[in-house]
Amino acid sequence: MAYGAPMSSRQEKRLLEKAAPLLRPDEQVELIALGKLGTIAGAIKKSFGRNVAVGILTAGTVVPYAAQKELYIVLTSQNLHFFSAHLAMAGDHAFSIPRSLAAVTEPTGKLIVKYELHIQGTDERFALSFPRPTNKQGRALADRLPRT
Repeated sequence: MAYGAPMSSRQEKRLLEKAAPLLRPDEQVELIALGKLGTIAGAIKKSFGRNVAVGILTAGTVVPYAAQKELYIVLTSQNLHFFSAHLAMAGDHAFSIPRSLAAVTEPTGKLIVKYELHIQGTDERFALSFPRPTNKQGRALADRLPRT
């Protein structure tokens, strides 16, 4: 666990192998974190109508909620690379953001560390959360990124 993610050395090695083709020759991995990511506006818009319909149809006995997607975040000296996570195993590359365009809000919470990731030049905001045991990696990730 050289990079701090709550994963075995074998899992970490697999994730780094998946990340290797994305890295530039001078790019160094600084941190790996396992967190949950979702869009702020997207989660509300996509789930509101469905939640109302399900609530009406089930007379309020079932209350659905919008779940965030669990992802591994590989922070490098130049980028943030996001990989899907399934049963704590690294999956496919989801997307990357240049580190110079990323900024976060001040982290809140102790058991579950939460903050927003903003991408400069866009109106896109992502909600990031890091429940235990990944909350320390979530805070370490936020400490390495500029604040909005």
